Amino acid sequence: MSAASDKVTLELSITDSMQLFNSMDPAPFHARDLDPTVVEYIVDWAEEQPRQAALSLEVSLSEETLSDHDTKTLREALRESFRRRACQARRRAAGAWPAAQRGACSRTADGCPPVPSAGRGRW
Repeated sequence: MSAASDKVTLELSITDSMQLFNSMDPAPFHARDLDPTVVEYIVDWAEEQPRQAALSLEVSLSEETLSDHDTKTLREALRESFRRRACQARRRAAGAWPAAQRGACSRTADGCPPVPSAGRGRW
């Protein structure tokens, strides 16, 4: 893969930012879960990309203009949602890890707590 093609961008066009989030989630905007359909679309797209590619998401809003603060909040909400999803996937996969590797560090590179070692029950 050449340096010019290392980054792959998904361009997502929506009417307003609330279309990204699960309308049934009572959490505040910045902590709200993404709409499952949106997550599935983004994940399916990402899984089709070369493994070594840097992935990027560009969201275009056709009927809403966000302030700089709201743009930052939306960006952080998207990142946090996928960070939580990655942590959950790591925890589900923990059963496949050798016990010596679980809990080998205090935090993973993305800030997820390590999966507990077998029999410990603590993070």
